[in-house]
Amino acid sequence: MARVTWKSDAGSGNLGTSGNWSTASVPSSSDVALFREGSVSVTAGSLTTSGCYFSESYTGDFGSSSFDVAVDVTRDQVLIDKPVGRIYGSFGTARDKAAVVIIRRLPPSSDHLITVEATRVVVIANNEEGRRPYDFVNLKGTTQDLFVVNRSKTPLYVSIDALAITANFVLSGSVVVESTGSAITGKFVCTGGSSDVRFGDGDSLQNDSYISGGHIRFDANNLSAANNVEISNAKITVTNTQSAAFAIGDVSLNPGSEVVLDCPVSPTAGSFKSYGGFVTTPHPNTFALTAYGTLSSTTFRSLAFNDAQNSGHFQTGIMA
Repeated sequence: MARVTWKSDAGSGNLGTSGNWSTASVPSSSDVALFREGSVSVTAGSLTTSGCYFSESYTGDFGSSSFDVAVDVTRDQVLIDKPVGRIYGSFGTARDKAAVVIIRRLPPSSDHLITVEATRVVVIANNEEGRRPYDFVNLKGTTQDLFVVNRSKTPLYVSIDALAITANFVLSGSVVVESTGSAITGKFVCTGGSSDVRFGDGDSLQNDSYISGGHIRFDANNLSAANNVEISNAKITVTNTQSAAFAIGDVSLNPGSEVVLDCPVSPTAGSFKSYGGFVTTPHPNTFALTAYGTLSSTTFRSLAFNDAQNSGHFQTGIMA
């Protein structure tokens, strides 16, 4: 395996021109392509490489809004640490997924769009290294795992557009997420106290999802939350604009948590287990409620309970 560098004095912007590379040959499927210096932009061509690396010292554009650079990463990682210059790239294919795509810094949101076919995508914002934190990450494609870790003091904005996440979607730190047309079929874990996540129509909470901190919103007309969703010190708002009912699934509410069902009709099925959380809904509901512990500090508004158990005070309607 060789490390092949895009030359700072490349004569053109074509990836397929041998003279544009340090070895005077285009990187092969066993090589790693390095973009680490200079300002010569990539305007044509594609790559099939073992891995790909973008450095902060490379200030040229990699593609454009009208030219998405295809990089078939056969087995290794893609590392993007590029705060200057545009980057529009597709990394990995359905046949050859990138093992991991690591994003440390990106240009402004209007200057990049990353499409992935990867086993894992890791987004890290960390100003402990004296780095200026970036503001936006725009992602689409398919990945098993998406990990977003923000160690900086300012929020990190992540836009996922038609991104399929099949195993784990994990947020840590202050993260703002906008999801449009994404198929999130994996477990969702949020441990960011100030995170704000807005899921689109059709997204769902899967088995064993865990939300601790932040505000999670589902603008969904067919939300279906699966079993064992646990909420702590967080707020979930579900907005359903259609008259058709939906299933809410099985949700555990720990202290400091609240679920707001802003829906025209009641969910048809599901259950809440409250250990000190809140449920707010404008409609009588037929889903099951099991309440544990003293409920003097827990409020359930306008609920028709069935199969209820508790060791504190209980009444249909408002709990006080």
